[in-house]
Amino acid sequence: RAIAANVARIASDIDRDWQDPAGYSALMLVPGADNPAYLEPKEVTLEIIKSFLDGLEHARDVELAAPLGMRAQDQAPTTGVLEASDLSLPYLTAGLEGLLHLYRAGGLQALAGTDDKLLAEEAASEIETAIASARTVTVPLAQARVVADEKRKLVAMGFPLRNAHDLAFDMLASATGLSLGFKAGDGD
Repeated sequence: RAIAANVARIASDIDRDWQDPAGYSALMLVPGADNPAYLEPKEVTLEIIKSFLDGLEHARDVELAAPLGMRAQDQAPTTGVLEASDLSLPYLTAGLEGLLHLYRAGGLQALAGTDDKLLAEEAASEIETAIASARTVTVPLAQARVVADEKRKLVAMGFPLRNAHDLAFDMLASATGLSLGFKAGDGD
């Protein structure tokens, strides 16, 4: 209870600080010489894009693949986030819903140029596919990884998450002209 109360307090404090016109949002909405975090608008855009793309990778690699034992052969499966409370899959699903909301309502999808509109919608569709797949899993992660039919559903989620990341990466790099950094799928 103490941990839950602390997490709730922290979440409330963060929410309050984002709502404060002089708080976190001001750092992102008013870049410039007086801003200790962002000098130019493109830095804010890059930060939001990186958060989105990193979130997709984290969901796939850490929250999904690692507990399923789908990492490097010399690495054992890990315990899922919140696995002891059987909340791993709801947590993963909520995170993906948040990323989809960031992509759409946060304006990332709207950055697509005329030639990339279909690519941008496909990235959103892939996230929706992963969310829908997660909702079909009927048991907690700890059980799902040992029940063949349930595990297949979870393994299949990795493909649309990878596709969403790669599609969005390409579209956002093209749309913004920003260097988004290393793309793991390139094999570099």
